[in-house]
Amino acid sequence: MASERLPSRPACLLVASGAAEGVSAQSFLHCFTLASAAFNLQVATPGGKTLDFVDVNESNARWVQDFRLKAYASPAKLESIDGARYHALLIPSCPGALADLASSGSLARILQHFCAESKPICAVGHGVAALCCATNEDRSWVFQGYSVTGPSVYELVRAPGFAHLPLIVEDFAKDAGACFSGEWGACTRPWWSAPARPGPSLGAESRVDLRGQHLGLAPERQRPPVGPAAPGGQWGGGTVGLGSWRSKGLRPAPSGSPAASQPDAVHVVLDRHLVTGQNAGSTVPAVQNLLFLCGSRK
Repeated sequence: MASERLPSRPACLLVASGAAEGVSAQSFLHCFTLASAAFNLQVATPGGKTLDFVDVNESNARWVQDFRLKAYASPAKLESIDGARYHALLIPSCPGALADLASSGSLARILQHFCAESKPICAVGHGVAALCCATNEDRSWVFQGYSVTGPSVYELVRAPGFAHLPLIVEDFAKDAGACFSGEWGACTRPWWSAPARPGPSLGAESRVDLRGQHLGLAPERQRPPVGPAAPGGQWGGGTVGLGSWRSKGLRPAPSGSPAASQPDAVHVVLDRHLVTGQNAGSTVPAVQNLLFLCGSRK
């Protein structure tokens, strides 16, 4: 599926999920509308599956209905896409990305090419999970060392089925050596770290760590120190994945808990040629940053 092609325009590949969990209607609407005004746009899904829109409401239902009637409403097969033909890559917020794009070998090949050539990439909301499929020959993540954002844990934990998610982007990104933006304080700091301070036990309302302020962990469920205190008063011991605290029954904080990026807030991170947005509401500024990157490369 492609938008109307004009020879003078650069080509952009819009990759969406073909899984039953679907594609955010609002995020796709903004991605398609903004990108088609600047690019020759090609939409692709795994296997060329039809887009299944979710979160359709009064503001976008008419657009979705009209879109389905267009001649270009059938996506191309992601497996047949040659990334070298495209100048930019765009991934809208897709809840289904966790089910197919996050493990797609075809998308991994395209992302590897885009990273090698430093071509602009933009992924939004749940679509950021699609970036997790791309690894180097040594199995390191191609976005190791990048600053990224995506759905915050607080946003994810409110949704049904949180305990059964196959992947949490924040967990993956940190374990893979990236800097995840959206937590309390410096993103380079281990999430359980806290200044080492002697004294009595923490009280019932105390909070141990940066992420603890976000999650509101009960004292009996807080993570104990791992190893000796590191320089600066931080505990050492490496990263603990979110699956670890989730399996231990840790619970999210009340809705008033502070966070560097509030749940549902517009939050976009630009690092080199990569743009990521925290949620579907961040789609417009994320795509605008993609357009800026493409314009600066001319």
